[in-house]
Amino acid sequence: MKAQLRVKHLLDWIVALLALIVLSPLLAGIALWILLESGRPVLLRQERAGKDGKVFRMLKFRTMVPDAIAAGRALGLEDPYGLVPKDPRITRSGRFLRRTGLDELPQLWNVLRGEMSIVGPRPDLVEQAAHYSDEDRIRLAMRPGITGWSQVRGRDEIPWPVRFRHDAWYVRNWSLSLDAKIVARTFVHFGRAEPSPVEDRMNINRALGKTSELVQVPAEAWDATLADLGHEDAYLLRGYVEASCLLDGGRPALLRAEDAVMACSIRAIPGSALEDVISPYGYGGPFGPADRFWPAYLDWCAERGIVSSFIRFHPLAANYASAPEGMALERLADTVAWPLQKDDLFESMHRHHRRVVRKAEPAYDVRVEEGPATLAGFVGLYEETMRRVGADEFYLFAPEYWDALRDGLADRLVLFEAVDGEGVAASILCFAAAPLLNYHLGASAERARSSGATNLVMLAAARWGRERGYTHFHLGGGVGGTEDSLWEFKHRFAPGNERELWIGKLVHDERTYAELSDSSAVDGWFPAYRAKAAVGGLPVA
Repeated sequence: MKAQLRVKHLLDWIVALLALIVLSPLLAGIALWILLESGRPVLLRQERAGKDGKVFRMLKFRTMVPDAIAAGRALGLEDPYGLVPKDPRITRSGRFLRRTGLDELPQLWNVLRGEMSIVGPRPDLVEQAAHYSDEDRIRLAMRPGITGWSQVRGRDEIPWPVRFRHDAWYVRNWSLSLDAKIVARTFVHFGRAEPSPVEDRMNINRALGKTSELVQVPAEAWDATLADLGHEDAYLLRGYVEASCLLDGGRPALLRAEDAVMACSIRAIPGSALEDVISPYGYGGPFGPADRFWPAYLDWCAERGIVSSFIRFHPLAANYASAPEGMALERLADTVAWPLQKDDLFESMHRHHRRVVRKAEPAYDVRVEEGPATLAGFVGLYEETMRRVGADEFYLFAPEYWDALRDGLADRLVLFEAVDGEGVAASILCFAAAPLLNYHLGASAERARSSGATNLVMLAAARWGRERGYTHFHLGGGVGGTEDSLWEFKHRFAPGNERELWIGKLVHDERTYAELSDSSAVDGWFPAYRAKAAVGGLPVA
């Protein structure tokens, strides 16, 4: 690496020297144009943060009116150094120079002095670098560049957090061949239409001392935070979310704004430095005061450059009702929540299920295992069931998922089994997190398909929950949120106890979403840019 860096710096010096000599007539012509159009100064000199934060004076041709900073304040800009669409401070010559990138040519002198490189992260203002996070500081590990990975992937039209992630990726993956690729792409971008800049909310908020009111709860404090706030729903627990992330490829996060929390998966968007957010497989959304959560969440997404959010709201929390403005809500088939502290559980079932249970009771013994040491037996029966019914491959979960579920939820897992002389005939796996008992998955042997064994263990689970004070046995709904045969089966345990199931689709960065998806529409598969990979449209129940 050190040898390659020495080669890079030598090439920088040679290229800069030759370019300054060859391009001197062009440089003189540009200087004369600026001088005749708007007077002095021709060059803009700004203090920037270089390698390891060392301050240097970066040169570039002036592209704005001489008093641009004062004019920006007069326009009411929070960041007078930033740009706005069709910025009136940009001169006629400046608009051409910015579009072509020729305004950066004086930085060849900075390269010759060893302060910059041809390729590298763009240098920030010293005041901005003073507010860097630890992750941001990786940009300072290399000399700043005239062009860079971020510049060839969007320049001023991409959010600052995304630019920083591009730069971090460049530093971590740097090579001479990557520099050559960036230089080639720079020439391809030469003369393209002037980009429409995005507001630099990140640096504005940092300069004002503002930070997002939303915080990411440390992993070690995750479940304790839920307990303190009284939000210990199974689908929020760290162990469950970590297991769920193995299905959608994201990284688990518990986001908190005052007394409100939301568990989610933050996913990298393939082929980019961008990210999106999805709630874990199951049911989620914010728990707690939504009026505190959503504004902080929207700010957090803007700061991080999150492209979209896909939320599966929790039917028993009814938290869809407080969805933010701009979120597209879509109602799916209801789920079923069996009340456990009302009436006789057996008598509350549909007469068909009562008849089937009476038939099954003499044939099976019911076994209950809290915090099972292994899920191997259940997994085998479950996979046999999924193959028999022709289920989608998604439902054949990898061994890592089952291990994470067992280790992460531990004694909150409860296994209910109907056993006969040949072994386990039917089994259901549930999550116990007061006040709710949640049905997660079920399985049955071929011989037990019409025996009522599954009906029997469902009733046994309801009775187990009732004895321990659980308020509801949440059975979920049909496959993919539809009223299919599975929905009808669950519905007959608790007729009249349906709960509305909603999903929410929210686009935070409309331009980027449209570019990734070739469409701005949110109907159908969401987010649309993941449709081909079949990631992100995970079942909701």
